[in-house]
Amino acid sequence: MAATVFWMIALLLSALAAGVAFSHLLEIPGKRRMPTAYAVAVQKTLYAGYRAPGAAIELGAIVTALVATLLVWGDGAEFG
Repeated sequence: MAATVFWMIALLLSALAAGVAFSHLLEIPGKRRMPTAYAVAVQKTLYAGYRAPGAAIELGAIVTALVATLLVWGDGAEFG
């Protein structure tokens, strides 16, 4: 049961991390239309808030997946 909870949390955090990365991808066309100096200023101003939460989300996804893996390690799970 505990492993399932950790897998679900890992899945949720991985989806959130992918969403952050995807949001940056979707912003590329708009940034290309901006002058370089303006795009850099926007990047530094608006995306400062992405650092700490983004790092925490990615680290949390890795740690929870590792914990879930360790919880089922040696249980003889069959794949296929």
